[in-house]
Amino acid sequence: MRPDIGDLLRDLPFRAAGGPVVVCEGDLNGLDQQVFEKWAAHAGARVAFRGVGGWPSVVWALQAVPGCEPRLSLYGIVDRDVTPIADVGTATRAVDPPGLLRLPYYSLESYLLEPEGWVRVARALAGLSSPQAEWGTVKCATERIAEHYQAVAHAAVHNRVVSDLAARYSDHPQFSRRTHWDSVDAIRGEPDVRALVLSWASSFADEGEAARLVDQAEHDVGSAEGMRVHVPGKLVLRMVQQDLSGSVRGGFPSTYQLLSLYIHEYPEAPEHILALFHRIACGSL
Repeated sequence: MRPDIGDLLRDLPFRAAGGPVVVCEGDLNGLDQQVFEKWAAHAGARVAFRGVGGWPSVVWALQAVPGCEPRLSLYGIVDRDVTPIADVGTATRAVDPPGLLRLPYYSLESYLLEPEGWVRVARALAGLSSPQAEWGTVKCATERIAEHYQAVAHAAVHNRVVSDLAARYSDHPQFSRRTHWDSVDAIRGEPDVRALVLSWASSFADEGEAARLVDQAEHDVGSAEGMRVHVPGKLVLRMVQQDLSGSVRGGFPSTYQLLSLYIHEYPEAPEHILALFHRIACGSL
């Protein structure tokens, strides 16, 4: 649910204190906001943040607030999800509405998968005990995270092609909507994504076009960097959480608690995120 416009008009200038302010996904003082605040503080970037809900609320705020507060330097950051790379605002270019920026990686969670960070988390969870072998060193953690990315890469292919075909054929009389795979349980095993998608699309889409979309999606997740850009970080994070669930006695922390621990132990932000913050702070976007 979007926040009250009156609350925003009172809160945003106060948070900005004369500088830029960024509206982001998630609740007020929620995890997204906390991650961005931690990153900006660690980098020394003078940027304020405010969670306003889902991406439609971020877009709405960018459209509604400037007319009432024209002097406010306002930006918005949302997950990229399956938005084509060509349509993503970067550290040098914003997209409509003015000030909207999409993270180049699939989602915020995709940035919270640094091996060094999870080694630190594993050590913190283990306390006086030794952390699990898979998370004991940066090398081991890197290999484990790569394994998890590989295990869910087919979900990225499925979701991307389903979105692309829906965008092109949703008005076709034979079109039937297909849901994204967005949970670990939904993607267990090694389904033949190509066969599933081509069978689904056979009644409304050109088979050759659908096959080319699958080829392109498979190519795009064929490297480590490609996986971080295109694979849902939430899925990989869930598998990391399952790995670490045996490290804690008396109950495992929630996802919120676990990621709060991660950002506490590892506040360093990726370089292009730091560049984005500094450009926002300098007003050079």
